[in-house]
Amino acid sequence: MKARFYCVFLFLMALVDGTIVFLFPVDYQYISISFVPHLCIAALFLSVWKRGYMDRMLMGFLFGILYDAFFLNCFSFHIFLYPLLTFLCGIFQEKMDEDNRILLIVTLILVFLYDLLPFGYHKFTKTLSVSLIRWFIHFELATILIHIVLIAALIYIFNVYERYETIRRIRQQRQEKKKYHNLRLSRK
Repeated sequence: MKARFYCVFLFLMALVDGTIVFLFPVDYQYISISFVPHLCIAALFLSVWKRGYMDRMLMGFLFGILYDAFFLNCFSFHIFLYPLLTFLCGIFQEKMDEDNRILLIVTLILVFLYDLLPFGYHKFTKTLSVSLIRWFIHFELATILIHIVLIAALIYIFNVYERYETIRRIRQQRQEKKKYHNLRLSRK
């Protein structure tokens, strides 16, 4: 059930990303301030940071393929970027266990890297002529400020789901224990 929940939730977050971009288009002429939603990648980080190295990389690779195929109609970019960022997500695993604020900050930094790495690539290949400061003001500033609230909400959703799973598992264990206890009493 947990894997199914994460897959459906990540797909819904990708749809929300696409809907927000459709309703509020991004200004690629750098005239006005734009918000670029990254709820899918933030939800991916929050769902894989507790997992092992190989699980993180494989989930990043899988969702990179799916994101490229369903939402961008191109291959090769997110296939490499998602596993790289999910690998970096696990580096701070011990610190993120301690406090949700660290989890929020690390996720926000990874979402920023998700935008910064393609910008750096396009600057390096000279296919983008805008300056870093202009790009940051018109693209990243609003994105970072809004993502602080959205990532905090995602952390809350994941914490509630984990508590629900824990309560459900404890109830199932109690029912099994009660069932075995009743079975022992019926034998006597």
